[in-house]
Order: sequence, then C-alpha cells, then structure tokens
Amino acid sequence: MPPFLLRLAYVSEFLLAILSVLTLWSQVGGQDHLDLMPWYTKLVLTLAMALSIVMATASAVAHEHAWNAKTITSLLFALLVGLAMAGVTYYYHLHEDDVDAGGDGVAHFLPATRPEFASGRTPAQRSFRPLFRNSRKTECGAKEFVTRLVVRAAPFAL
Repeated sequence: MPPFLLRLAYVSEFLLAILSVLTLWSQVGGQDHLDLMPWYTKLVLTLAMALSIVMATASAVAHEHAWNAKTITSLLFALLVGLAMAGVTYYYHLHEDDVDAGGDGVAHFLPATRPEFASGRTPAQRSFRPLFRNSRKTECGAKEFVTRLVVRAAPFAL
C-alpha cells in the first residue's frame, strides 16, 4: 500500500479515535463529571488515548506479526491512559459536592485556595470579583458576565 494512503488512513483513524474516546468517556464516566473537569485535562488524556490507538495500529501494520513488542507497548500505554482517565473522573466524582449551586443554575467549582468563593454573598455583593471567575461557556455564565458590565456615556457626549 502506498505510504500516502497509510498516512491518510492513520489521520482518519486518529480523528475517529478522538470522537470515540470522548463519547465513550462521557457515557462511562458521566457527562456531569466531565463538565467539572478543566478543558486541558480532557484534551491531554483524549489525545493521548487516540495517539496510543493509532500507534498500536501502525505497529501492527508495519510488522509481519500483528502482536509484536510495539503493539503490546502501545496497548499498555492506552491502558495507563485509561486508568488516568478513570482516576480523574473518580476524583471529580468525589468532589462534585464541592460545587456551589449559587441559585443561578450554573455549578461553580470551589477551589480550596480561594475562600471568597464559598462566602455565601449575594450576586450584588459578588459583583466585584475578578471577571474570569466563571470560565465555563454556558448561557448562565455568559449572562452573568454580561450583566455585570455597565456602559456609561461620557458627560461631553450628551
């Protein structure tokens, strides 16, 4: 088989593996737990799993015997990444009670190093927090972010 077709097949397999890994992870681990995770954790673990799947396929195709040392190493790496995914999901499962439901319908993760998040102040009292407190891109978070902005006209413009 020509090398350019193999490269095309591996790229296609990588993209399909990304979709498959994310779908399987959300079904097995729970979408709620994935929503609490930072984006970079999901990105690194998903790409690592997809890469290990493609590496296992490439090593099986490149050698005479499908089960060789590189294939087994790639599958062991996939197993380690899967265990890391399970561990991170379990961590967020244990700490999902550490979220503040604040009444606005958006769950805000409460880091242990920032006690002002758990102060129980009203939304008007919380208006002077840093702007990037809610990094999740949800409708409620965007609405909350936009409503805090006030537009004032300059006196000379009137």
